Amino acid sequence: MTDEPLREFEDGVAWWGTRNWPQDLHNAFYVDRQAMTEGTFDTAWWDSTRRHLHHWRANRGVGRDELDRRFARLRTDLIRVWQRVIEPRLSAGDDITSVSWDDVRVLPELAAEIKHTKSGSGVFPSKFSHFIAPQLFPVLDRTALPGSGLDYGSYFMLVQETWAGMEPEDQQALRARLTSLVQQRSGGSMVNGYPIVNKIVELRLIGRRHPTCQSS
Repeated sequence: MTDEPLREFEDGVAWWGTRNWPQDLHNAFYVDRQAMTEGTFDTAWWDSTRRHLHHWRANRGVGRDELDRRFARLRTDLIRVWQRVIEPRLSAGDDITSVSWDDVRVLPELAAEIKHTKSGSGVFPSKFSHFIAPQLFPVLDRTALPGSGLDYGSYFMLVQETWAGMEPEDQQALRARLTSLVQQRSGGSMVNGYPIVNKIVELRLIGRRHPTCQSS
């Protein structure tokens, strides 16, 4: 395995460990989201999702009542997008490596209407979409990741390009490394549907931005 991908990945894991974030790398979180997301987007789903968006610092600047109103107005559109665009790709086993931005952009663009910002920040759309289809949509976080100045479509393609730029043996090695970490830290198996590619690239990009976390 070449040095740069592993170094960035391990630096990303080290920086993750300095945060008050789940040390199982969100394995339990994805178990919960799979159980919640069935395409109805009912009140229970939205209440849970809004709490997670608050915890992930995605809803700052817009009050709860306003988010509730916008979500209710767009719920029918969200169900339609799930049925026509997202669920068929998840059922086919697609992830970010097998879709284009134009294939799936309708969901984050719809999410941007729930929390509209003058700056056009991609943070809320990325996290909202990630909660629905984590295999397809990477998370954009201003603190952890480079690219905070990018719109979400550009960041989505950066993740794709970062993965595609890796040698196949590096991709395979980091898949194994991530799987091992999740299993060790969760005390069990990695959940089926865990967003492996998105998490590997996320950790690499974190390590790229925070390269001095490792003491060795």
